[in-house]
Amino acid sequence: MRDEYEIQDLISRYSDAITRREWSTVSSVFAADATWQVLGEPGFRFDGDKIGPGIRSLVEPSNHLVQMNTPAIVAVNGNGATARSTIFETGEYEAGRFQAFKCRFESFGIYSDRLRKDDGRWRFASREFTILNMRISRVDAVSK
Repeated sequence: MRDEYEIQDLISRYSDAITRREWSTVSSVFAADATWQVLGEPGFRFDGDKIGPGIRSLVEPSNHLVQMNTPAIVAVNGNGATARSTIFETGEYEAGRFQAFKCRFESFGIYSDRLRKDDGRWRFASREFTILNMRISRVDAVSK
């Protein structure tokens, strides 16, 4: 069960780092040859050393973005593993980033992960996020 615990910790550290904008931690949880992608609309994909900066380019322009994960279903096979976890994200962007208006979003989806243990440490070999539901709402200016 130690490996399963370490993998759950890795998934939780990733979500915490996204929320707190700790980009060095985000980059550190991926293997050098890893891939990260969002399936569906909008779709994104980053590979290798482009993962950390790529995720940062999506999150940093937001006024805030919070990511919460559920406990993962983990299957370990030697130095390889798979994991699946449900994610809830919420955030806010100024007009022009993803919409023509200032918006808030809520997104539910599933991360399907392949992991690899190198030098005694688990890292993501791939993370694929499938969006199940996304709601975007307009943020109207507050009148004084």
